[in-house]
Amino acid sequence: MVGTKQYMPFRGSALLRFERSTLHEHRGTRTVVLRLVKFLTPLERADHMDDLAFSRTAMPRKEGLY
Repeated sequence: MVGTKQYMPFRGSALLRFERSTLHEHRGTRTVVLRLVKFLTPLERADHMDDLAFSRTAMPRKEGLY
């Protein structure tokens, strides 16, 4: 990527689904969110993440919206 910084705090894979957002602040807009359907491989912290940065990053959960 040119001009951007990659941020990948976790390693693993998951099946995600696009859904139309039902949040009040998105009413009247064409906004989508991602729902984590299931993990395909176990999720783990990436080696390059230090403990402080990891503690500020919420661990993704099944059925969570992102």
